Amino acid sequence: MSPEKVMVYVRYFSVSAFGYMFIMAGMYVMVDVLDIAKVASYLLVYLFSYVIEYLVTLSFVFRKTHHWLKIIKFAIHTLVSLALGALVFDALIKININYLVATFLTAIILLPIRFLSNRYLVYS
Repeated sequence: MSPEKVMVYVRYFSVSAFGYMFIMAGMYVMVDVLDIAKVASYLLVYLFSYVIEYLVTLSFVFRKTHHWLKIIKFAIHTLVSLALGALVFDALIKININYLVATFLTAIILLPIRFLSNRYLVYS
């Protein structure tokens, strides 16, 4: 594997780690402090984080330039990711898994899928 390919993985997983810290904090604030429903909080926090993710992933991770087609692909990708994530999250909540643990597990489950789809569909 080339050094540049390794760096793409390092950058992606570094950005993801910071993003997931934001998501966990956002979930805590929305659910425990603001008393917003868990699934609604999940969708709102992730929607906001995906907007930030587009900008960071585009320029820092994959070193691509902005193009209107990328935004369209990213929007479709985001809607599919949000729907899939919400389904997984909701299923975990329904089996009485703590919402923060469910958020973490959902992220772990979807991380490889999101990386591959970002790499080969959105930012290609």
